[in-house]
Amino acid sequence: MMTRSHGLSGASVAPSMARVGSVGTRLAVAVTALFWCGCGPGTADVTGTVKVDGKPMAGLQVEFAPADQGGAKQRPAYGVTEPDGKYTLTMKGGERGAVVGKHTVRVSNMEGGPIRSGGKPLPPVELAREVSSGPNVIDIDLTSK
Repeated sequence: MMTRSHGLSGASVAPSMARVGSVGTRLAVAVTALFWCGCGPGTADVTGTVKVDGKPMAGLQVEFAPADQGGAKQRPAYGVTEPDGKYTLTMKGGERGAVVGKHTVRVSNMEGGPIRSGGKPLPPVELAREVSSGPNVIDIDLTSK
């Protein structure tokens, strides 16, 4: 069997083992770097407007919770609607945007209790939406009917 020296005093490894070690080392470094930096799916800006029965509504919390990403736990993003119904999502730590991918979106009343339109309570709101790379405008239209 032919062996190759790798600069270590008295150490030699078969050529096929040198390639495996090299690939294995590179893979371990890449996985460690991804884990260490918190990388994974990127983030993208998300804004939009929430309307109830066609009218913008203030004081609603909008939550984008990432769907299962192959077992990886991803951070949710939150926004609060302004008087014109517009929201902008941010994540914990103030990072603007949301994780790219599929999300479960929940809209709730910041004051507690159900969202009301014309005195009528709306059922709990849970929607499926997807965040793409680049800027996203995701409008949410709710009805009390």
